[in-house]
Amino acid sequence: MVELTKVRNQDMRKQLEEAFEKYAEQNGPITGNTYFVDDSGSSVGSGTMDSPIDTIDNANNLTTANNGDKIFVCPNHAEDLASATACVLDTNGVEVIGLGKGENRPKLTVKTAADAGVDISGNGVIFKNFIIIVNKDGATQPVLISGSGCKLDIEIRDTSNTVEANIGVLTEATADYLDLNLRYVGFTDGSGNDSVIRLVGSDYATINVDYFGQATTALVEMHTTSCKNVKIFARVYNQGMTNYAKHVIDTAGSSTWTFYGQDGETGANCSGSQDSAIAAADTSGIATIDAFHDIPTQDSADNSQMRDVIGNKTDTVGGDSIYALALQILANEGSPAGTDMSTDIAAIKTVVDAISGYVDTEVAAILNAVNTEVADILTDTGTTIPATLDVPTADTADNSLMSDVVGNKNDTVGGTSAIALLKQVLAALVVIDAFHDVPAQNSSDNAVVSDVLGNKTDTTAGDSLYALALQIIEDTDVIGTIVNAGGTATLGALLGDFANSSLVTRLGNLQTEANKIETPSDACKRQAGKTQIFTKNITSAANAGVTTVGTITTQSCMINRIVLKANGVTTADLTSAAIEGGASQVVEFISAATAVTASINADDEQVSFSGASALDATKTITIDLQGTGATAVDLDVIIEYCACEDGGYIA
Repeated sequence: MVELTKVRNQDMRKQLEEAFEKYAEQNGPITGNTYFVDDSGSSVGSGTMDSPIDTIDNANNLTTANNGDKIFVCPNHAEDLASATACVLDTNGVEVIGLGKGENRPKLTVKTAADAGVDISGNGVIFKNFIIIVNKDGATQPVLISGSGCKLDIEIRDTSNTVEANIGVLTEATADYLDLNLRYVGFTDGSGNDSVIRLVGSDYATINVDYFGQATTALVEMHTTSCKNVKIFARVYNQGMTNYAKHVIDTAGSSTWTFYGQDGETGANCSGSQDSAIAAADTSGIATIDAFHDIPTQDSADNSQMRDVIGNKTDTVGGDSIYALALQILANEGSPAGTDMSTDIAAIKTVVDAISGYVDTEVAAILNAVNTEVADILTDTGTTIPATLDVPTADTADNSLMSDVVGNKNDTVGGTSAIALLKQVLAALVVIDAFHDVPAQNSSDNAVVSDVLGNKTDTTAGDSLYALALQIIEDTDVIGTIVNAGGTATLGALLGDFANSSLVTRLGNLQTEANKIETPSDACKRQAGKTQIFTKNITSAANAGVTTVGTITTQSCMINRIVLKANGVTTADLTSAAIEGGASQVVEFISAATAVTASINADDEQVSFSGASALDATKTITIDLQGTGATAVDLDVIIEYCACEDGGYIA
């Protein structure tokens, strides 16, 4: 993962962390070289976060072809593109990723020259998450693509209704296998764009475009050289166009393409291809099926459509619909007297309610989804939709339509439909209420569980569980004397000691024992590999020079992290405070260039070291205080470390 600890702006760091996390989720670990572009960079920057490059073009010049190299452009970065060569991406396989969300995305402004813009000539280039602003009226190529296999995800915006691009995205004949995701924000009251996307001989392109504006020639134009197998998915509002004639234009002739989209001017879904002009979806072939889902009248005797079999929520137990049969079960109608099955089959009512609630809104969703394909379905199956809703014959063995599964009101208990199964439930209900009745006092019956449990009025003369419990409680002979190998003793004598000691007393003893558990010893804390923390407050003079922070004691230690933190505004006398270690300070943990006053000049401002460095016993860690005066500093040095061998620590 890219190191972000040097990004001091917390908001910027958070945006970068989220962007890199999202990138890793979608693309896997970052490989190859990474270069950063930011407004604060320079043309000679190395491309790291603390030495960014000033422009995308300069960063591209540092990349290696097909090496997995990536250019990350920081949020809110802005560039002016005043010529055709201002931003050339000619490295094969390079990824140029804009960081940030919404208006924080990097913005590239096309200006001055009509042919100014982004020139993508490398193969397999990925260019995404950028806003391209057209500030040159009549711009001809804000984005020019000649590389093969490129993938773009961008937004292009015209500046005003008098400053508009002539062409938004232009390709050359070598730009095959293009994957373009474009949002274009134009104006409906200007002179308009000519062609939003102009393809010149690009084969196997996939285009997803969201357009708002006024395209005078076409949303997508295949120009000069024919294109093969172009797939276009669009959401388009083209001012004044209600006949879809300018969605796709093939001025080259003989191109092959398909179009699927939503037209904002007409509010219709539309589609077409080179063989069929783009038109709104035709719904004339869809049968009128809405009425077949209307709820029938209460207790309807009709038995011609599936709605009649399912029934109405107001059906009564006297009806013969599924809903009425379910009510019979719940109300014990048609079943042996005394049956109470409401708890066991309450779920049936829920299911029936759900079936009855299948109404017009669901049908509307189906109508919208099937669209023109329904006519083909009816042709292929040789049937009609209403026929699928007809009630089958009684006790049919057919199992091809849902109507066969639901059944006929006249189905018998010998059938296999839902109606037949419900009738079987009614016919097979067992009288179980009696099995839960309390038996007579001291009953000698032994047929059901209630006989074994007994009656609250049973006496010690009975043989139920209740009676036996009474015998245990009342008959002292049962527990009065316990015989053991040494003689006899009463239960009270055996339990006396325990009875004389209260639960509170015994819990108190446990607490006393728990309090005796010792805190971890130094030896335990200093085991090899166990993380230890050492903190030292430094209040020496700002010009004290090399000052000992801590000494490695007993055994060698591994230094993992060091933080140098200010406890307030640092005295102006201090110039730097490097953290070093080992013989003659040979190990540099935090350099003097990093630990300058400007970096530790407010409460909690800090610099840090993260890595791994081993120091032998007796070696020291020091702070080199360099300054122009002797005013005392107030700094904390916090060291995270572990012993390499048992017993090692910093003192």
